[in-house]
This record gives sequence, C-alpha cells and structure tokens, in this order.
Amino acid sequence: MLLATSALLGLGALLFIIYPLFFQPLRKYQPLVPDAEEFSQRDVLLAALSELEEGQLMGRLSHADYQQQKLVLQRQYLAVRAAEEEGKHGKPPVVQDASGIGNEA
Repeated sequence: MLLATSALLGLGALLFIIYPLFFQPLRKYQPLVPDAEEFSQRDVLLAALSELEEGQLMGRLSHADYQQQKLVLQRQYLAVRAAEEEGKHGKPPVVQDASGIGNEA
C-alpha cells in the first residue's frame, strides 16, 4: 500500500512538472534589448574636455596646447548649449565654428 501511494505521488509530481512543457503554447524567445544610450553633442564635448584635462595632467600635452584646445572645446560646448536653449524657446540656433566666431544660420 505504501509503495502504491509513493508511486502515485511521484507520478503526480512528475505530471505537474512536465505539464507546461507539453500543453502550453510555445512562445518565441525574445532576448532583452538594452536601451540604447543616447549621446548628445554636449555629452561628447564634455567627455572631450575631460580627456583633454587628463592628457594635460599626464604630461601628454603642453600647457599652450591644452589652453588652446580647451578654449575651442569650451566655445563649442557653449554654442551647443545655447542652441539647445534657443531651440526650446523657438529661436533659430547660432552656428559657431571651431574658431569661436558665431554666424547666424
């Protein structure tokens, strides 16, 4: 009697475990897609400024080269920020080249 009860319980547990494998509809596997990080031009310029400072601290750049590149990157960054702010307010953005001279678009 004990053997029959154990066999029935074991068979019931086995059916409970394998039931979803045979009687559930198959679903296609879809891997999770990580959200693509969006990098704005502003983020790129900030990263470039950071790398420039690191290069100067490590001695890879002379002080004059560092100051010149820093000035160019800072002007570009400020131009991008100004364009973003003006874009929010509906004004046309000011286009600025690497020399820092602004031209109306």
